[in-house]
Amino acid sequence: MAVTYGTTGYSLTENIQTALKYSIRITIAFVLIFVLAKILGLAQFTELRFINYIIIYPIAYTAVKQVYLGHQHRIEYFNGLSIAFLTCFLGQLWYAVLFFLYLQIDKPFLDYLVTQLPGKFNLYPGLSSAFILITEGAGLSAIISLTLMQYFKWKRGRWNSHA
Repeated sequence: MAVTYGTTGYSLTENIQTALKYSIRITIAFVLIFVLAKILGLAQFTELRFINYIIIYPIAYTAVKQVYLGHQHRIEYFNGLSIAFLTCFLGQLWYAVLFFLYLQIDKPFLDYLVTQLPGKFNLYPGLSSAFILITEGAGLSAIISLTLMQYFKWKRGRWNSHA
């Protein structure tokens, strides 16, 4: 039995399933970008990770829009916010785990990353790199979820009224 909340019967299970489904898409996109950068010899340019930020927004938008469309073109603010945040954060988390595993295989690339890390982060560089990706992803998730909900707020009638 699904736990529902709000006035429109949003299901916590539905939100988590939506976030998981789209977070996997984010992770796949991130992996493909990294593989392409590795093939093209561009992986050492760590600034290319900012391309991920461009990719993550439309995927998170699609996740929120799926719930929005499934509930008569309405979405509660915190419901949309949680879906967007979870989608982005979980996508970044899965990628960080995969990246950590990859660094255990590609020691020369790990050694290169060590030179890019601040001094205090290089005690265990593979884990430090994953930690940086996760924390960076948490900040990005908050920013994207807030901006997405501003977009949904612009169109009149998108919010459910509790009054």
